[in-house]
Amino acid sequence: MAADRILGLFSKSFLVLKNRVFAVLYFAESVSLLGDAFTWVGLALLSYQFGREKSAIILATALTLRVTAFIIFSPFAGVLADRMSRKTILYTTHFTRMAIVACLPFVNQEWQIYALVFLLNVFNALRRLTGRLFHRWWIIQIIARRWAYPQQLFKFQVS
Repeated sequence: MAADRILGLFSKSFLVLKNRVFAVLYFAESVSLLGDAFTWVGLALLSYQFGREKSAIILATALTLRVTAFIIFSPFAGVLADRMSRKTILYTTHFTRMAIVACLPFVNQEWQIYALVFLLNVFNALRRLTGRLFHRWWIIQIIARRWAYPQQLFKFQVS
């Protein structure tokens, strides 16, 4: 009885994926986040390649630069999202981040890791805030039904 109730609640949460536009948008966001995770695994392996004894310091510095980039550039993302097309910002940041990640195999010095991580996260900060604003607008304006809006917004927050 309890298992049926839990299974019913679980399947009810996926009803919002019946909306094709939302399902595609949700899948694209999930793939993007999965790519971010693989990028950080690659950065950890790259820092290990530069020296086993220095890899923790390299990775800690890279993570510190990540947070620093978010703190410095996130406030500007909201202003930029209000003044420019959000779609253009999302496309630009995604393709720029793709180009930066494509440069990682050619890194041969520590400072290059730091520069690429900082740049990657400057564009990630812009993408993340603009993406949240765009997704909420998209859900409200185009694909949300009143009963499904909380579930759709929850799906994006969970991903």
